[in-house]
Amino acid sequence: MKLISTTTIFFALSIGNVLSATVEYCTGLSRGGTCFTSSPADGTCVNVDLSVNDQTHSAEITGGNCVFWANANCNGDHTDQLDGTIDDFNTICGGGWQKRISAFKCCSGDASSNWCAGNKPTCT
Repeated sequence: MKLISTTTIFFALSIGNVLSATVEYCTGLSRGGTCFTSSPADGTCVNVDLSVNDQTHSAEITGGNCVFWANANCNGDHTDQLDGTIDDFNTICGGGWQKRISAFKCCSGDASSNWCAGNKPTCT
């Protein structure tokens, strides 16, 4: 019989709570074209796949909310907290976001929730 330490059990239980959202981001409108899926830990910056950098037109966010950045490593201009389906990033923050996205960061909860990674972001 193999014994499992309390630390191992705690670590295993903690892992189940770190994923905030699943994001599918795509080069076409309404999640068409080339798509990638990511399930980052809460508050972790994810750079989009280089093959679609600055080419993201739509996304589906489930199980959380995300902020999208114009520059890699979650730097520069960014969107508000978003959740659900974004059929056309051109409709976000006054337009123009469909060819700017380089990174995103997600948190659990919907877009009305507190932001897990600092101050609640607004469009810049």
